[in-house]
Amino acid sequence: MKNLIFDLDGTLGDSLPFCIAAFKESVEPFIDTKLTDNDIGKHFGISEDGIISALLPNNLEEGLAAFMASYSRYLDKYPDPFPGVQLLLKNLDKRGIFLTMVTGKSMKTAVITLKKYGIYHYFKDIYAGSPTGEVKDHCINELISKHRLNRADTVYIGDAISDIEASKNCNIRVIAAGWASTADIPALNAAKPDFLFTDFNDFSDYLHSHLDL
Repeated sequence: MKNLIFDLDGTLGDSLPFCIAAFKESVEPFIDTKLTDNDIGKHFGISEDGIISALLPNNLEEGLAAFMASYSRYLDKYPDPFPGVQLLLKNLDKRGIFLTMVTGKSMKTAVITLKKYGIYHYFKDIYAGSPTGEVKDHCINELISKHRLNRADTVYIGDAISDIEASKNCNIRVIAAGWASTADIPALNAAKPDFLFTDFNDFSDYLHSHLDL
């Protein structure tokens, strides 16, 4: 492995719970209805502006502004990635591993999250999500083409079934990240990733012992 492509939410930080909370806090006042986690989670895969558009088609600008304010407050409350993430990325960078990101988040929220986590500078390139649909396989292929990466040396790390499917569509290996509180281990396992880790330290140890430099 020489090239690692990371997901963000649920992979580098346990951020999905507060993403859902921020959506509820920002959307519910406009609709005067309580939302369930599934009401929001079923839209995951598209960027935040796409989710707000789906939930508040008549109040997109106001809803998006409310979401960003709420998201920023939650990020201030939970400003750290998973324990060990900063050290792992620092060591991978020192060893010459090419680090990039393909996330379903918007570029705006991805950047502010990575900067709050203190890891933004490690990523050589970032591809964000689309408000209109799932685009991870397209982004992975474009990133590989742009940087002329060897697919055999490239691995994606993500916590969702869609991450596994996108990686397979792009003919690269995929590591399922099962260490977040929101991880669905049976579902990830059923999607047949190349590797599945439920402990971040085990994942980190594996990377260090299988880098191809």
